[in-house]
Amino acid sequence: ERKITCQGCGYVLPIKVLTKIVDTVPYVQMFAIEDAFITGVMRRVIGCQMFTMDQYFTHRDERYWYRCLMFQDNKMLGTSKDGNSIHFSVWSSFTQNWCK
Repeated sequence: ERKITCQGCGYVLPIKVLTKIVDTVPYVQMFAIEDAFITGVMRRVIGCQMFTMDQYFTHRDERYWYRCLMFQDNKMLGTSKDGNSIHFSVWSSFTQNWCK
């Protein structure tokens, strides 16, 4: 079986964060750089934090990350060069509907 991969940025957002963005975005002037708009402007407007990973990341304001922070609707996830293992760990907490 062949795996299909893609490159580029993606977002994993808790439903509360996504709902806040969707409800608020009509009242905020948008601009064409979507990653800066979502992870910068909208994150600040709705009062959401991002957590860092120990590799390359969009926003470095902490020294650690904890995957359950997303599941608990406290933070949103950006990107890292490690990617697969960290993103899979976070995503699995959503698909399993629990985190410890």
